[in-house]
Amino acid sequence: MKPTTHQVLAERNHPPYDDRMAPNILIRSVPGDVHQTLTRRASDAGQSLQEYLLEMLREVTSRPTMQEIVSWPEREGPGSRSLGATTQEIVEEIRAQRQR
Repeated sequence: MKPTTHQVLAERNHPPYDDRMAPNILIRSVPGDVHQTLTRRASDAGQSLQEYLLEMLREVTSRPTMQEIVSWPEREGPGSRSLGATTQEIVEEIRAQRQR
């Protein structure tokens, strides 16, 4: 009988994987100049490249995309006022998106 993954990991003295483990992201074929710039910026910020990129991902995902802003009324239903953001926040986000 073939051993389970859990048994194989136990034999290797490796903790078993479970749903509580954070997922990983792998990006292949990063251009050298992009990698160099990110590495320099991370160093300038006193962070590892992983810490720097995770902070960037958190920042990007903390703001709704334009598509998310536009689709809020559709998701919440007609006449809904619970958009998850104030009118001022929506206006500011639209202006920020236009400047990019």
